[in-house]
Amino acid sequence: MKSSDLKTSETPIREGSFFQVFENRIELFWEDVGRFIIYEGGKMDTLPEKGVDPKRVAVYASGSPYTTQLFMRGHLVLHGSCLKVNGKIIGFLGFSGMGKSTTAKAMMRRGHDLISDDFIAFKDVHSSNELLPGLAQMRLWGDALDYFGNPEEEKTQIHPDHDKYSLDLEVDKNPPGPLSALFILDFAEEAGIEKLTGQDAFQSLLAQVKPLFYLHGKKEAQTFLQVGHLVNSIPVYKLKRVKDLSKLDSLLEKLEEEIA
Repeated sequence: MKSSDLKTSETPIREGSFFQVFENRIELFWEDVGRFIIYEGGKMDTLPEKGVDPKRVAVYASGSPYTTQLFMRGHLVLHGSCLKVNGKIIGFLGFSGMGKSTTAKAMMRRGHDLISDDFIAFKDVHSSNELLPGLAQMRLWGDALDYFGNPEEEKTQIHPDHDKYSLDLEVDKNPPGPLSALFILDFAEEAGIEKLTGQDAFQSLLAQVKPLFYLHGKKEAQTFLQVGHLVNSIPVYKLKRVKDLSKLDSLLEKLEEEIA
């Protein structure tokens, strides 16, 4: 069944290739997977297509449907990964393909503990920068898996047409604590770290809100306020990296010095 066949006939507030936004719910749908309906407050109905592998449905459910549940409960959710480094919690943000999970995996190899991959969710950003626990998984592209070696963790290919995998990991389920800093990844000819302030920091963080295309009305206003509060409470940096993975460790050494 095509994704377009999974759409509801009711007219949405906004829609895209895999989502429809209504006043009291958001519907997500993928070909050969099924439909996920998330209501205000976070309740979710899962409607898998006939004959689909339940494990594949579970992998999809732990992605955008799960972060949409958090969004519908009022949490700020950013597109990134976070770790505990030298006793401080830091986050890596960036658009798809920028290497957030790859950078997080490289930090794990340097002895730091993963808290969450694929999303960073805040309990209540207006009262503190406390984070919600992450899921016991990490998502990596095939080239990153090749670079880091054959993983011991169980892995599942997310989609037959994409060389990306979900790995089962052990993560601490206790409340992680407050976030100390955010690093927004970007490719550059020369690696380095640049501090962002004011409008540059605000716009850069706003672009990393995970359900950005869902925003409308009160949800949009709420998210703008949440991002503004975050910009005023923690430092935001641009982490400029080159595509050559062999040079990533030298950049991460500078990052460790920055947050020591």
